[in-house]
Amino acid sequence: MIPIYTISSALVFISNFSVALLVLLKGKKNRVTLTCSFFLFTVSLWGGGAVLSAIFNNYDQSYVIWQYTNLTNIWGPITHHHFTLAICNLKKRLQLIILYSIGIIVSFINLFYPQYYLGDISKFFDGFYFPKFSLHQNPLYLIYYIVMFWGLLLYSFSLLYKESIIAVEKDRKNQLYFFMCGSIISWLGAHGDFPAVLGFQIYPFSNFLIAVLPIFIGLGIIRYQFLDITVVIKKSIVYS
Repeated sequence: MIPIYTISSALVFISNFSVALLVLLKGKKNRVTLTCSFFLFTVSLWGGGAVLSAIFNNYDQSYVIWQYTNLTNIWGPITHHHFTLAICNLKKRLQLIILYSIGIIVSFINLFYPQYYLGDISKFFDGFYFPKFSLHQNPLYLIYYIVMFWGLLLYSFSLLYKESIIAVEKDRKNQLYFFMCGSIISWLGAHGDFPAVLGFQIYPFSNFLIAVLPIFIGLGIIRYQFLDITVVIKKSIVYS
């Protein structure tokens, strides 16, 4: 029987990867669409890596897979924030330089000295390997989680909320609401994965929620021309 977590991870991969392709191929090549597709591709790595870990269910292969899968934990909050700044038309170059520098450093540690970030992995509920946190071995993991998944993402949500308040056009407000609501739901879903990493025997059913954000972005594209893609899609349908 296929583990529930593997099914949810497959949905995370499919939803994020497909919408990322849609945005990249159909959207205008500007700051907003490029950061959006980069962010969604980053999140899709989490779903794809979790599926591969279940398929190659042995310690050595799973460890390498989780090294690369954990790049989502590192780059997800950063690329989401970059996308948020692009949507809000905010130029915070120094802030982005600092965040991307931190991301590069932590990624280097994760890939070449994984014991200090990923730590270890262990068998999980359904018999597949899952990251395992240890305060004595990889405190960097917990520090990064608190700073990025709480501090940075809550800051991003506050920027989206402020932008939605000052937005004049109704479609603009709805676009921001869709992105903000989808982001918060997926953020809550991601948090459901961390208790298991931290050693709590709580099954991460909320992993399904990580697939919600690309669905909200897709609905925003269809209903409110989010990212200015709807017109392009309609034209392509007419000409086909």
